[in-house]
Amino acid sequence: MIAIFITRDLMFQSKVAAMAQRSGCQLAIAASLPAAQARCPDPALVEKVILDLSFDGLDLSSTVEEVRQAMPGARIIAYGPHVHVDRLNLARQSGCDLVQTRGQFESNLSSLFLDAST
Repeated sequence: MIAIFITRDLMFQSKVAAMAQRSGCQLAIAASLPAAQARCPDPALVEKVILDLSFDGLDLSSTVEEVRQAMPGARIIAYGPHVHVDRLNLARQSGCDLVQTRGQFESNLSSLFLDAST
């Protein structure tokens, strides 16, 4: 599996990267979609795009639109702090396939790279 993780959280990205590696997933991590795509061998084969909603530099609606155009088969998973209700709702409205609080995302992390439906 190939996945993209858009984040600026250096501490948490290492935890996600370790889980991806244990699962045999190739994970491209960057602070923007274009930077992550540049690190992918073939962006058309990306199965999951994970969006960290906690940083302000992410233009959510345009990122979701870009993912849908460049990687139509990718499942978009967004997560953010539970107190950012508006941001979580915006992720749902923007068309993310799965929107979770960070706690939910972290508790499901062990299965994230194993199951294509997660």
